[in-house]
Amino acid sequence: MDTATDQVRSVATASEQQSATSEEINRSIKEINRSFSENACAMNRSSVAANELASQAQGLRALIERRNSGGQQRQSSQDVGMANGSH
Repeated sequence: MDTATDQVRSVATASEQQSATSEEINRSIKEINRSFSENACAMNRSSVAANELASQAQGLRALIERRNSGGQQRQSSQDVGMANGSH
């Protein structure tokens, strides 16, 4: 009889340990999912910021090109004026 009681206690103890381990695994999985979710949000924000920065760089490049081409047109006008004898 004592052997059967010991076996039942052993099974009950193992079951409790297995349940505790399962709960710990579930908590770990939830933490991993939360971390992945936070990482995905951060990557999304980074992507939006990178796209905005690229758009601003494109606008700046266009502005510089307009300024440079305007400067060349003014220089060309000055050259024509000097060739005609006016300053």
